[in-house]
Amino acid sequence: LEVQQIVESWVNQPDVLPDKRFVYYLLAAKGICVVPISSFCSDLRGFRVTLLEDDEDLLRETFTTIGTSIEEYLQS
Repeated sequence: LEVQQIVESWVNQPDVLPDKRFVYYLLAAKGICVVPISSFCSDLRGFRVTLLEDDEDLLRETFTTIGTSIEEYLQS
């Protein structure tokens, strides 16, 4: 609950773009850190991913979690 309150305080500002909202929720809920594209002075919305992982199973799991998180976020 404490993490949820912190994230809500960050994303409930009028100038927070949707991609930034998503990455904060992804970090808080799933422990996956990505960077919103809007942070790169781009008009695009989305996020950048950098994974320095050699374990292909863990890579697959991480990207699967990101994919299901996107679906969950869009349905919320």
